[in-house]
Amino acid sequence: MEERTRIAWREVAVHARGATLAAQTTDGGEGDVPLLLLGGATWSRDWWPDELCAALVAQGASVVRFDARDTGASTSSPPGAPDYDAEDLADDAVAVLDACGVDRAVVLGCSMGGGLAQLVAGRSPERVAGLVVLSSAPAGPVGRPLDAAVGGVVDPSEPDWDDADEVVDWIVAAERAVAGTGALDEPMVRAIARRAVARTPSLEPAAANHLLVAASGPSVELDALRGIPALVVHGAADPVFPAQHGEALAATIGASFLLLDDVGHGLPPRTAWPLLVPRIGALLREAGGRMQPQRRSIAVEDGATISVLNLPGTSPAVVLLHGLAGSATELLPTARALGGRRAVLVDQRGHGESTRRPADVRRAAFVADVVRVIEAETTSPVDLVGHSMGAHTAMLVAAVRPDLVRRLVLLEGTEGGGTREEREELGAFLRSWRVPFPSRDAASAALGGGPLAEAWAADLEASDGGLRPRFDADVMVAILEHVEVPRWEEWAAVQAPTLVVFAEHGMFTAAQQARFVAHGRDVARADLPGASHDAHLDAHDAWACVLRAFLDAP
Repeated sequence: MEERTRIAWREVAVHARGATLAAQTTDGGEGDVPLLLLGGATWSRDWWPDELCAALVAQGASVVRFDARDTGASTSSPPGAPDYDAEDLADDAVAVLDACGVDRAVVLGCSMGGGLAQLVAGRSPERVAGLVVLSSAPAGPVGRPLDAAVGGVVDPSEPDWDDADEVVDWIVAAERAVAGTGALDEPMVRAIARRAVARTPSLEPAAANHLLVAASGPSVELDALRGIPALVVHGAADPVFPAQHGEALAATIGASFLLLDDVGHGLPPRTAWPLLVPRIGALLREAGGRMQPQRRSIAVEDGATISVLNLPGTSPAVVLLHGLAGSATELLPTARALGGRRAVLVDQRGHGESTRRPADVRRAAFVADVVRVIEAETTSPVDLVGHSMGAHTAMLVAAVRPDLVRRLVLLEGTEGGGTREEREELGAFLRSWRVPFPSRDAASAALGGGPLAEAWAADLEASDGGLRPRFDADVMVAILEHVEVPRWEEWAAVQAPTLVVFAEHGMFTAAQQARFVAHGRDVARADLPGASHDAHLDAHDAWACVLRAFLDAP
C-alpha cells in the first residue's frame, strides 16, 4: 500500500464554464510558490499522491490539485460526447487558480496535462511563473521532425465500468504497459486507482473523452514560452512519446532537461523522486525569485523620495495607494489577487520606506508624487485604486490628470472631511503605542489584535531595542489636517469610470455614502457586508472579487 503522508488540504469548489471542479490547496505560507498540478488522461487529483505533494511542499511549494472534468467529484459528460474542448481544460486551470486566490503559479503537467500546461502558458502567460512538463510532447512546432507517438501500447479492451475491482485492475494493467522495465510501483498505483475509482461515479466518460479532447487542442507558439523558467522531464524508456519529444520541447522553449533512466510514461515512480523533486524545487525557487515584488525609489521635485513595490504582469498596470499610517505592503494580497495584472504599490510620503518626515504634507504634494510614479513606472493610463486617505489621493489624481487614469476604485474614501477633535484623538492613539515592541506577536496583541493590528505589526521595522512603526505620529496628524478639507469640485470633475466601495461597518454614515456617490459622474457602488473600514484586510476575498470584476469588465 502507498504510504500516506499527512498534509493539510483546503477544499475549494471551482465554477468553470459549464462545470464545477473539485480542487484542493495547501495554501502555504509567506514565500511559498503556488504549484498547479495538471494530470494525464483519466486522472483525478488522486494521482498526485500526498507523499509526493508533501515532498513538494517541503521544497517551498503551495500545492494546488483538482479533479479534471469527468473525474472525481467534478462535473461529468456522456462518454464520447464531451461538452468541452482542450481550450476549456486550459481555462479550467486558470479558474482553479482564481478560486484558490492564486495570481501566478508554476504549472506542472504530466502526459496530457503536459500539453495542457503548454497551452495554459501560451493562452495565459501572465498566470504562469514557471513550467514543468513530464512525459509529454511539444504542443506546437519544434522546427524538426519527431518520431510519431506510439499507439497501441495499452490494451484497448474496456472493463465492466460497474465493477470497481475490474476497473482498478484495468488501470493497473494500463500503467504497467507504459511504465518502463521494472519501473512500476504497483502497490502505490493500485492504492491510487482504488481511491480514484471510489471517488468517481464512473471512469467511462474520462476514458472515452480525455484523449478525444486532447487531440482537439490548438497548436501553441512555443517560441513565446522562452523566458519562462521551465523544466522538461522525460523517461528514457517512455513507450508512448520517445524521449526525443522531451528533448525537442526543452530545446525549443529554452528549458532544462532531465532524462530519467529506465522510467517510462506517466508519473515517475518513487525511486525517481529523490532526483526529480529537488529539480522541481530548484525551479520553484527560480520562479519564486521572479515573482517577488521589486522595490525601487523615485526622487520627486521637492526632494522627497517615494518608494514603490513593483509586481510584474500584464497591462494596464494597477497603481495602489494605502491609507493613513499604512504602507504598500498591506496591499500586496490585493495586488496578488488581480489575475496577473502589473501592480505598482506606493509608499505615500511620510509612510513606509518613503521620506519619513517630508517638508510638504499638503494634498497637492501627494498628488504630484503619484503622477510622478505613474509616469516613471508605467505606460499610462492606469487603473488607480486607493483605500481611505489613499482613496482621497487617488480621487484627486484622477481629477487633475484624467489622461493618466483609465478606471478609479475608492475603498472607504469620500470627498474628505473630519474634525480637529478626531485628528487629535488619532494622534493620541498613535503616540500611545508602547514602543519598541519586543516582537510582532506582542505588537499585534498590544494594538488590539485582528487584521489591522496584524498588518501594523507586520510592517514594523527593527531598531535598537525592538520594533517600531515606519511613520511618526505628528506627521500623520499633519497629513490628516489637509484631508479634512472637502473636495467636492475635484470629485465632480473625475471623468474615469469609478467604483466606490463601502464597508458595512466602515467610517461613513449611509447619508454620507449616498451623497458622495450622487455627486460623481460615472460611478458604480459596491457594499461589503460584515467588513470594517479596513475591508482589504478583514474582507479580502469579497473586496478582491468586486475589484477584479470592475477592473476586468470590458
